[in-house]
Amino acid sequence: MKRGCYRLQKDHIRDYATEAFRLYKRENGLKGYANKLKSLADAKEKASGCSGVSKPTESAVIHLEKLIEERASEIADLQAVENVLYMLGINDKPDISKAIEYVYFVDADKPILKGDIQDRVQQLELKEYINVRTAYRALKYARNLFAVERGLRI
Repeated sequence: MKRGCYRLQKDHIRDYATEAFRLYKRENGLKGYANKLKSLADAKEKASGCSGVSKPTESAVIHLEKLIEERASEIADLQAVENVLYMLGINDKPDISKAIEYVYFVDADKPILKGDIQDRVQQLELKEYINVRTAYRALKYARNLFAVERGLRI
């Protein structure tokens, strides 16, 4: 690696954690995802036409429980990201929060292309006066914190 050139080092949780942060932004957090699941369960209930006369909400609850069971890993990821963001807020770590916001939360609905992360880190350096090396260190810290919260091996 050339001197002065800082890149995200490949580790086994980097891509997974990055996508978890991006999913959090795409779904507007855990509450937004819960609302989405609830609306999916309601739509599924209406589409199946099996809303019972005696217990109209029972089938909706069953559909919702089934959706939650199917998407348990996504829910756990969102909960872990929410915990990380909460811990960073409590510990007053503005560099890490800004790095997550500028690098992972920007265009979360679009796929990451080669060089996007590096470009976003450089924009972070220009706009927030955070050193590139500090930004990469902050992102790694956030990913490791996510891994610990999620129960992944670091």
